[in-house]
Amino acid sequence: MTIWRINTVLQNGTKSPRLRQQWQDVLEECRQTEAGPEERLRIALLNVDYVTSFELPFRLLLTRTPQLIAALREEWGISQKNVVFNDKRFGCVYSLKASLSGVPDTFRYHLSHRIRRVVGNETHHCQSAGCPGSESAP
Repeated sequence: MTIWRINTVLQNGTKSPRLRQQWQDVLEECRQTEAGPEERLRIALLNVDYVTSFELPFRLLLTRTPQLIAALREEWGISQKNVVFNDKRFGCVYSLKASLSGVPDTFRYHLSHRIRRVVGNETHHCQSAGCPGSESAP
């Protein structure tokens, strides 16, 4: 049986190695604990210096981010800063830190997709439509 998976990859050119590692740790903890949406947000806020409204739907698969933030805002005292994404889209940065003065005012993101074909326990990374076995794709 062949299963096709498409992963959306979010790349931020301004991310420091520290933030990259923090996000890797968060994603690993979320996988290990099989965390639900609110718990994924809690894990991110506790372990990442700041999170952006642009990346939360992609990194944590959150679809109701504003409602989740609102639910945690009073309980945790979440700080918020308004920012601009990709020179045109307005959004927010959230953090448990009181001061967000060190957080950039603008962010640039690039989205790309990676397609993986899983056959049994083997994973094949496909770079194009000509991936071996693509004729079995739905």
